[in-house]
Amino acid sequence: MKINSITFLRCSDDGDYRVTLTPPLHVPPPADFNTLTLSKSKAYGGLHFATKDVSGAAVTMRPDDDPPTTWRITMKRPGGGNLGEDPVHHTPEVSDALVVLGYQWE
Repeated sequence: MKINSITFLRCSDDGDYRVTLTPPLHVPPPADFNTLTLSKSKAYGGLHFATKDVSGAAVTMRPDDDPPTTWRITMKRPGGGNLGEDPVHHTPEVSDALVVLGYQWE
């Protein structure tokens, strides 16, 4: 299965979040290739959103991989730094994150 796009959704602060992911790549990616900036989107009801075309990066996943394919995802809050608690609602700043992978069978 070849991954052709990666999309992230959801955050509580109005500012932009920065997500760095480390998918399994066959060659080292160019600088900032694996970084997305999530911005608040009216189209998604105020959820933060970012998508990246990775069709030329040879990101693949095989359903029979043993051990399973591992992706590392790191998220920074607006202005940098670690995620925290929403001071108004006393809930985690990011309560959940949705990762949507576009793909095609090879």
